[in-house]
Amino acid sequence: MVKLNNCWVEIDLGAIQHNIKQIVNLVDKSVKVMPIIKAEAYGHGLIEVAKACKNEGIDAFGVATVEEGIRLRNEGIKGLILVLYDTPSDRIDQAILYDLSLSLYSKNFAKVLGNEAEKQKKKSKVHLAVDTGMSWYGLPIDKVLDFAKELNSLKAIEIEGIYSHCPQADSADSDKAFTKNQIQKFNNVIVELERNAISLKYCHMANSAATISLPQSHFNMVRPGIMLYGICPDNVDKSKVDLKPALSFKTRIIQIRDISKNTPIGYSGTFTTKRNSKIAILPIGYSDGVSRFLSNKGEVIINSQKFPVVGNVCMNIMMVDITDGVNINTGDEVTILGTEGKISISANDIAKTRNTISYEVLTNLGINNQRIYH
Repeated sequence: MVKLNNCWVEIDLGAIQHNIKQIVNLVDKSVKVMPIIKAEAYGHGLIEVAKACKNEGIDAFGVATVEEGIRLRNEGIKGLILVLYDTPSDRIDQAILYDLSLSLYSKNFAKVLGNEAEKQKKKSKVHLAVDTGMSWYGLPIDKVLDFAKELNSLKAIEIEGIYSHCPQADSADSDKAFTKNQIQKFNNVIVELERNAISLKYCHMANSAATISLPQSHFNMVRPGIMLYGICPDNVDKSKVDLKPALSFKTRIIQIRDISKNTPIGYSGTFTTKRNSKIAILPIGYSDGVSRFLSNKGEVIINSQKFPVVGNVCMNIMMVDITDGVNINTGDEVTILGTEGKISISANDIAKTRNTISYEVLTNLGINNQRIYH
């Protein structure tokens, strides 16, 4: 039997596999699915999620760093592993050694990469990053062709793919005009490259929202992220896909206190009891991933009942008012995020309370919390 820490994360790998099947069924058979598993698979566990996807026939993954890519290779993950962001020059040798595909948009980086690949007597595979409207890293669309032609003169570099990103695919704009304009720009770039005999194995720009809403953005590969973990993006037709949240975050009650009326609770006394109250003490706080913004705003689930967080969330402790609870005892399990019976607190629920996004809620859980997989 697993011995639990003060708080722990439970991951349902069956839900991950269910979600990947939903994604595969959403796109054409000619379209490759490359799940995005950066940031410890959005808090779900890099290796475990990759293996769950691999068991469903997935052989392409997107990561943020060379280190993540190396970890996947060391666990036997083969196929395409694309490092989506900048690779430090002192990690180029490892990237080539472990056959990681790299994002490319800099001439200077290309030269260093080519020299190292020649040194190792290998070819380095790259995906050209193209800025079609997000105004972050990448090549301006009018520079792509000349850049690609220069790369073709470097014998040790292979242009494996090209990609862009859809930052407004989840916007409230029902017409998705901004994203459709991006798709057209990206398509024009691809046509221009092919017209100049520059072949591309993979062309991709669709994130989760675009994968669901905009099939014209699929090209021949999609990059689902948040939907892999069971969270549907905003402003998409949720009926098109049946997703199951894969993560729960839990703790236990370590003490129940009887607190008199008009007593301040916690640091700075931001909450004062309005009646004689029962306060449950939980061994979890902002160092574990419970945001301080949930102070006096958040809720938890105990015995299929919701109860309010009271006082400031501390570094390792938080307090919950269970005065109206029934049959609650020290040692009872507490759900911070997840479902108990018919009651749920989703990542989106917490995000709304915190005025943020579900991505931040999940990734803030960090890698130090104990994870239980089933």
